[in-house]
Amino acid sequence: MSNHAAYMHLFDHPRTLRDLLRGFVPKGLLGTVHFDTLQPVPTVFAGAEPDQRRSVNVWRVRLDERESWLYLIVLLEFQSAVDRDTTYRMMLYSLLINAKLTRDDPSRYGKGLPLMLPVAVHDGQVVRNMDGLLVDEVADFLLPYQPQQHLLPVDLRQAVEEPLLDNVLYAATLIERGRWAELSPALSKLEETIDPVADADLRNRVAELARHAAAGGGQASDEVLTKLKAHQAAGELGAMGSLLAERMDQAVDESRARNQTQGFDDPANLAALGTLRMHLRRETLLSDAAVRYDVDAATRLEAMLAPIDDPDYFDGIGDFVSISGDVNELLSLVKDDIERRLGAVPAA
Repeated sequence: MSNHAAYMHLFDHPRTLRDLLRGFVPKGLLGTVHFDTLQPVPTVFAGAEPDQRRSVNVWRVRLDERESWLYLIVLLEFQSAVDRDTTYRMMLYSLLINAKLTRDDPSRYGKGLPLMLPVAVHDGQVVRNMDGLLVDEVADFLLPYQPQQHLLPVDLRQAVEEPLLDNVLYAATLIERGRWAELSPALSKLEETIDPVADADLRNRVAELARHAAAGGGQASDEVLTKLKAHQAAGELGAMGSLLAERMDQAVDESRARNQTQGFDDPANLAALGTLRMHLRRETLLSDAAVRYDVDAATRLEAMLAPIDDPDYFDGIGDFVSISGDVNELLSLVKDDIERRLGAVPAA
């Protein structure tokens, strides 16, 4: 995540939590959620490191006609490697919340513990439960006595596959991915649905994320950044999206003009360049796999990638190399992804 602090800042606002529940949590899981009752809960966890507290947001919301409170523990997990302690930390947070609630209200012991929903918002992969954390394999009769915690993963890489034009997290993910053409209608819709007075701060947070991403990604000149800042000050999200999309179109046109000047527009040249680009990306990917794991892993991966002829696809596979805990996990991720795209995959 290129702008972690600005992204996390979005989760201080109830609209973001509403959009998380509305857009990414299975509809049958929560029943009736009263979004207007969303309330932040102070994240003061005894024993938790300061940097961990900054990555955690806790909210509560009324769940059904009984007006039961559901506590949402939202952990933002943006890192290249899989954190196998995520579920352990979620369990710790759940226990600490319950301890504070019962300490503040001793009568709660007789009322029962509140419901919890631990959610890990990520852009790679997280471990969903405590499996693999124990020091040894556990005999079946001991399993019921081991600590258990499950969490709901929300993979932001999948958030852009289905347009959610009025969803804050959808727009934020497009910003992080630099998908400016798709971002324009999303920001326009958000400008319509975010109250310009009551939620002016949220609108500014989304705009700030877009402006920082444009600057950091090198997609905007100083002149464009100045215009983006002016639109941000005026709360004009739609205008920011249109400007970024226009700048991207200009970049494409400039690239085509350079190709024509250098003779790269010839079909034979374009085909040769495409083949070279794909070869270089594949070789880089296989080299990374060999360094991170071993030569055998790279050989097995090469066999699986044989049917792929799209050079852009190897960028996504490169993410798998960096986040996988071992070679079997890597190959499983690649197999599932290729099957989803092509319907079949060669054996590794």
